[in-house]
Amino acid sequence: MFNQNITMASSESTSSVDEAITAKMAALGIYGQTPQPEETPEFLSKSHAALLTELDKLPSEKKAGWTKAVEKCPNLVGEDHRLMFLRCEVFNEELAALRICKYWNRRIELFGENRAYKPIHLGGDGALSSNSDSTSSEHDDTTKKQNDEDEAMVKYTMKGIKLGFFRPTLTHDTGGRAIVFVDPS
Repeated sequence: MFNQNITMASSESTSSVDEAITAKMAALGIYGQTPQPEETPEFLSKSHAALLTELDKLPSEKKAGWTKAVEKCPNLVGEDHRLMFLRCEVFNEELAALRICKYWNRRIELFGENRAYKPIHLGGDGALSSNSDSTSSEHDDTTKKQNDEDEAMVKYTMKGIKLGFFRPTLTHDTGGRAIVFVDPS
C-alpha cells in the first residue's frame, strides 16, 4: 500500500508538471517566443524614442557602423528598419540597440565600406551587384583599392549563396513566415 501511494503521488505530480509545461509552451507559441505586446501607435512611438535613447548611450566604438549608416543611408535605417530589431527583442530597447549595432558592424564587415550602405539585392546598384560603384565620387588609389576589396567580399558572399549555404525551402510556417534552410558546414 505504501508503494502504491508513492506511485500515485508521483503520477499526479508528473501529470501536473506535464500540464504546466504544455500550458507554458502553448503560451509561448510555435517558436517558444514571448508573446509580442500590442503595437499601438503610442507604444511604437515610445519604443522608437527609447531605442534611440539606448543607441545614444552606447560607446562610439560599439555603434560605429550604426552611426555611419545613419549618415550614409538614412533611407535604410528608418522606423521600419528599427522596428525589426525592436520586434526581435520583444521591445526590449536596450537589447534592440545592441542588436542593431552588431548588425551594421557585421554588414560593413561582410560588404565593405562602400557597399554596406546600399540595399542588399542583386540588381541595379545593390550591395550584391557586380556593377555597384563606390559611393564616393573620388577615384584615387585608396578608393580603387577599397572598391577592389569590396568586390572581392561580394564575390565571396555570392559564392556562398550559389553553393547553397542557405536556400529558401519555398514553404511557410503556420505564421506565414518563409522557411530558409541554412547549412554552415
